[in-house]
Formats: sequence, structure tokens, C-alpha cells
Amino acid sequence: MFYREVREPGPAEIQLIDDASRIAGIAIERDRSKSALTLAFEKIKKSETELREIVDVIPQAIVVLDPEGNVLYVNKWLLDYSGMSAEEVMSHDFHSRLFHAEDVARWQHEGRDSLSRALPFEGEQRALGKDGKYRWFLIRYNPLHDEQGRILRW
Repeated sequence: MFYREVREPGPAEIQLIDDASRIAGIAIERDRSKSALTLAFEKIKKSETELREIVDVIPQAIVVLDPEGNVLYVNKWLLDYSGMSAEEVMSHDFHSRLFHAEDVARWQHEGRDSLSRALPFEGEQRALGKDGKYRWFLIRYNPLHDEQGRILRW
């Protein structure tokens, strides 16, 4: 505060100074919290990247599904085997493009029913390779639950 003459601050000015210092303190603390949150987020992203790199070198197909069975992630092995891009694998017609038509029809009933039970299950399906040949695969579905028992991922 600026005054032309020298004076002692009164109760109103002291209250104003106190309020301003509290607001400044809140702003500084918020900035510190944002910085800590940003660092934590960057650490999580780095861990996720490292985990994906590890999963990509596993010589088996790994697919992560949401609770409804939609593809969220596939590892490099499956992309190399199928010759598909990650975008193609994430599309809704992924199953009909990768798996044999008879297996897709069976999956429509058995797989969806098994997903609804929220228990681990497995099944055999023929997957088309980039060489144009189908090969049989044993596919295991394992649910990942949260603390309340709800399925987060398959």
C-alpha cells in the first residue's frame, strides 16, 4: 500500500495485508502442489512406458481389454504376427479380421457370456497371420479388479 505521508496502518489495513498474505500463500502452495502433481504424473508416464517396452519383448500375444471387451492395448508381438497396425487392432472389426469366422461366431456367444461372469477363462481360436495362414492359439482371459471387486481390465 502506498500513502504520501508516513502513517501507522489501521485495523482495516492490517486485515487487508493479512488477507493478501493468505491469498499469496494459497497461490504459492497451489503452485507447489501442481509441480509435485506434474512430477508424479511424469513418473507414472515413465513407468508406463517402461512397462510397455517390457511387454513388447514378450514373445506371446498380449492384449488389454476394457471391461466390455474392447481393445485398449496390444503388444508388438501381435502386431508383428498379424501384420496389422495398432489402429487396425483397436477397431471394432478387429476380431473378424484376425480370427477365423467360425471362431468369431462362437466368441459372440461364449466369450461375451464368460466376460459377464468376471472370472478367468480361456478358449482356443484360430488367428490369421500376415502370411495368410491361420494358427490355433489358446487365449487366456484374466480380469484385473479394483479394491471394490469391479473389473478394470481384462
